[in-house]
This record gives sequence, C-alpha cells and structure tokens, in this order.
Amino acid sequence: EGQGLFEIFDHAFQTGEPFFVAEMPVALDRKGTGQLDPGYYAFNLEPIRSPAGVITGLMAVCVEVTEQVLARHAVEADEDGLGAKGAVDEAFGRALRMAAELDARAAGSVPSTKGML
Repeated sequence: EGQGLFEIFDHAFQTGEPFFVAEMPVALDRKGTGQLDPGYYAFNLEPIRSPAGVITGLMAVCVEVTEQVLARHAVEADEDGLGAKGAVDEAFGRALRMAAELDARAAGSVPSTKGML
C-alpha cells in the first residue's frame, strides 16, 4: 500500500490502457516477516478482454531489475568510473548465474551455482 500500485492496476482495468514501466521502485515483504525490502521492477500490464470487448482482467509481466539499477547508480555516482567497476562486475556475475540456473531448469536439472564465476 502507498506505493501507487493499486492505482496503476485500477487505472489499467477501468480504462483498458496498457501500462509499462522500466524501473519502478517497490518495497516488498519477501520473507513474510513484515519487513519491506526495497527493489526495482520492470512491469507491463495488459487488459484482458472478453469476446464482447469487456475488460475481465489484467495480465501482468514483472521482472526484477534491482541489480541493474543499483549497478548503474554506482557507475553514475563515480565520476571516473573506476570505483564502480566492482559493483558492475558483481551484478553481471549474479545475472549470469541466474541465467545459468534458468537454463538448467528449462533442461530439467538445477545444478548448484556455488563456486560459479
């Protein structure tokens, strides 16, 4: 609540207008403890219509982009670009590990990523 999400969903449902954002800050209770963790998300909302054209729901596609946003912020904050290299390398490494896990899941096995990269 208080992050504008309900209003965005309601607007898309009421008007039928799709919605897209590349980097929206959203705090979520990831662990179910009541503690909100900040993150950034790219998401797209598309209205779902019945054959008669009546909006019956919304399709939402959401991807977390926190690592990319934080890495970019680190680069932008560092004038010579040298101090942020570690943050960018770390974010890139995590993205590669996540991609490897997704590939493994698609192939039917999920190897450990411990020690990779």
